[in-house]
Amino acid sequence: MKKRRELFYNITDPIATIIAPLTFLLFVIWALYFFTTPTPSFFHLNSNAADIGIRPISNENFILGQSTKRIYLKEAPFIYDSKIYLPLEAIVLASGTEEENVVKEGNRIIIKNEKSNDIYFDLKEKTVTIGREKISLGNSLSVKNNETFLSADYVEKIFKMEVKKDGDMITIRYKLFPIPFD
Repeated sequence: MKKRRELFYNITDPIATIIAPLTFLLFVIWALYFFTTPTPSFFHLNSNAADIGIRPISNENFILGQSTKRIYLKEAPFIYDSKIYLPLEAIVLASGTEEENVVKEGNRIIIKNEKSNDIYFDLKEKTVTIGREKISLGNSLSVKNNETFLSADYVEKIFKMEVKKDGDMITIRYKLFPIPFD
């Protein structure tokens, strides 16, 4: 008598081998995105209050996830000649740079960066120097009541952040794609 080999089809095999690992991988990707992506910053035209996105998993009050921090500006963001102007100090905070890394020396503002790509703003010449590249800002750099303002198009170029306007709300968020590898 020959032993007959029977094939049994188990319905849980595709779930165990394909769907469960894929679900776990998607969860891991979502968790990494949620806990490592900084929250956008929010400004309002003609308002001295702004909500600055802080980096997730902060040691400040044990914040887990994404959050914002309310700051009060000396001067409010404004539109002039169809350009959005934002306070430079608030932009620097929104980029994740600490306040102690911003140095003001006369007509210069130096933003010290961890990657040694310090940013030098010359308020007299209206230029910015990043590494070895010098960019002329012209009317895109403005000083109003001792507060330095930078137009949104240069915020995108210098700080690699995306600026969007919706009504009187201005949102600044990190450009995630393409991912910068510098």
